[in-house]
Amino acid sequence: MNRFLILSVALMSLLLNSCKDKNPSDPGNTLSISPPSATVANLEDTMKFFIEANDDWEVVYESDWFSIAPLSGSSSGEITVTYTSLPGTARVGSFVVNAAGHDPATITIPFSQAAEAGLKVTPVYLEISAQPDTQQITVTSSGEWRVSEDLDWVKLSRSSGNGSGTFQLEISENFGDAPRSGNIVVIAPDHFPETISIFVLQSKVLPELKVIPTHRDVDADTEAAPFTVMADGNWTAHADVNEQWIKEIVYEVGYFRVLYFVNEGAERTVNITVLADGHDPSEVRVTMTQAGNLGEPPEAPDNLSATKVYWDQIDLLWTDRSEFETGFRVMRSIPQEGWEIVTELGPNNNSYSDTNLLSRNFYRYQIFAFNDAGESQPTDELTVLTHSLVITARLDNLPIGGNIEQSGDIDWFAYKVDTESSYEFFTELVESELEDSRISLYGPDSRTRLMSFDDNSGSGNASRIRDELSVGIHYIKVEPVNSDDTGTYTLTARAQ
Repeated sequence: MNRFLILSVALMSLLLNSCKDKNPSDPGNTLSISPPSATVANLEDTMKFFIEANDDWEVVYESDWFSIAPLSGSSSGEITVTYTSLPGTARVGSFVVNAAGHDPATITIPFSQAAEAGLKVTPVYLEISAQPDTQQITVTSSGEWRVSEDLDWVKLSRSSGNGSGTFQLEISENFGDAPRSGNIVVIAPDHFPETISIFVLQSKVLPELKVIPTHRDVDADTEAAPFTVMADGNWTAHADVNEQWIKEIVYEVGYFRVLYFVNEGAERTVNITVLADGHDPSEVRVTMTQAGNLGEPPEAPDNLSATKVYWDQIDLLWTDRSEFETGFRVMRSIPQEGWEIVTELGPNNNSYSDTNLLSRNFYRYQIFAFNDAGESQPTDELTVLTHSLVITARLDNLPIGGNIEQSGDIDWFAYKVDTESSYEFFTELVESELEDSRISLYGPDSRTRLMSFDDNSGSGNASRIRDELSVGIHYIKVEPVNSDDTGTYTLTARAQ
């Protein structure tokens, strides 16, 4: 497909889109497909068809030698036909495009493949600058081929070949004041097609666009940085839109000045694009880097504590004392191992949930604030013991033995409630150093929603809870009233 066919298809597409946009609900919508038919070379290749429609359409076909995608759409678009090769045999097929409410509502597109070996040339359209250039052309062929050209500004690296291969176009500089163009023809007898034209368009000599310098370093104070522009005509300069520290670009005759704010942070760089249509190049990118003024590291956070502890999770809370931190680093360590960064949080954060932990394991934590100037001092070190792994239990009125093994240990039990009713949970203290217990009830389906708690309603210093429970998973937490106590107990659960 030569350049003119490409331009024709594009123009047709634009015109049809324009008509559709003016009245997309017109009952007389027109369905059209371009091209209306095709004969392709005997190659494994693809071909595109352009569909113009104002509403839904679909493609229907039956074939074992080509496939189509997509098979449907909701407005104008394109489909790609991918086909296989069967040398020496011509093949005929078709596909149908349906679009209800269009005129016509159905179009059948003949799609055939030539028997002759296929010829393919890539690319078939070249648009290059006025400067000297070298372009590589790929030829797909099963036999002999040759190249024909009569352009005195193009030199071929080779003029013929046998089988698939490549050749190069060496294009000389265009010193004229107008663009120049021409065709280079690849010919392969006994192939389909036998000839393919390569259209070459080279632009005219353009005035040079130059910006001096291409990079400028400035200090952290506010002032203006000048850049000289050498151009034959109008030009504009644009800073990156996300660089809010650039005040303004001021235009002067032959140069521009970049006005910027004082830098109170890290070193920063802005990209500036200078545009000048009709120049070579048509745009030049320059940079300006402003030195940093990092100031002081942030003030250290403090009051680090664990607000919630489970068998697999620790919720941390601290006080943010700084007004200019970039963020916070949560550091964690386990006994006999070094510190690691668990996560980095943004500014003004004061909490974090550390998850996927091991049960009955000691974890140490410290929190740092940081900015471009460095890290703060850490919080005091916090050591937390995760609770015992949750035990799945039954509401069967049978006691379950439990053991608070060490200071800080807490036990969890999970109960599945299938019938909404009143239930009772109570502990009995076995002869041990565990003098007093407390139990807490959470749920349904939540280990954070506290329903009730008790530490003295049972016999002696034991605990007892009675509550109406809805369907779902409920959790009982058993812990000593005196955090340093250890010892054994039993926990019983039953319906009332």
